[in-house]
Amino acid sequence: MLYHPDKNNDEPYALARFTEIKEAYEILSNPYKKNLYLQERWLQKASGQTIGEELVTAPSVLVKCLELNKQNAR
Repeated sequence: MLYHPDKNNDEPYALARFTEIKEAYEILSNPYKKNLYLQERWLQKASGQTIGEELVTAPSVLVKCLELNKQNAR
């Protein structure tokens, strides 16, 4: 309830966090979706891919913006 939109006046950060929590709950509460999720995580780990989100810093945001700008220019 900490991030629920009704308690946070539709504050963007709380709304984004609530959406992430809702999606996680939907996956973990469904045995089929949970099994698929665990298989994908195992495959990523086994192939040496990083698991989780990248650290968000000002330079990483700038790089991502420049990449998107370059793609939109095409």
